[in-house]
Amino acid sequence: MRSKLEGILIRDAINNLTDESIEYLSYLTKMVQFTSRLENYKDIDDFGGKFHNAIYTISNNTTVVKKFSN
Repeated sequence: MRSKLEGILIRDAINNLTDESIEYLSYLTKMVQFTSRLENYKDIDDFGGKFHNAIYTISNNTTVVKKFSN
């Protein structure tokens, strides 16, 4: 179920991307990669969570986000 909901959010987020949101998602991806190399699991989790939250926000799909967070 989660993968289906995330797929919907990703599709919606793609339709709403701006240069600013692409830059932010790229930054978060790089930080996850960097902290992974350092094996800094707290920061990996933090940046990964921020990445997923950014996708939820960018999607503007409040119905799926509400279902997903329950």
